[in-house]
Amino acid sequence: MDDIRGLITISPTIGWGLVLGTLAILGMPPFGVFASEFLILITAMREQPWATPFLLLALGVAFAAVFSQGAADGVRRDDGEAPAASDRR
Repeated sequence: MDDIRGLITISPTIGWGLVLGTLAILGMPPFGVFASEFLILITAMREQPWATPFLLLALGVAFAAVFSQGAADGVRRDDGEAPAASDRR
């Protein structure tokens, strides 16, 4: 993974393609996987209304985990350099 760091600056086409592909695999909007997940969630909430709070909580936790991992990977040290692989958890 460290080998692809900075790929957007070196090769923008490949870097942005990787970013968009990752977002599509994660099921983020506006990609097709998101639409199918959203329809499953809506149907489950319509058929089993009592499960709605649990489903929304699970969805929120999943998105928070994805975004917190992305934010943790982008953290820089005070000297402006990216943390070494051994510095990360």
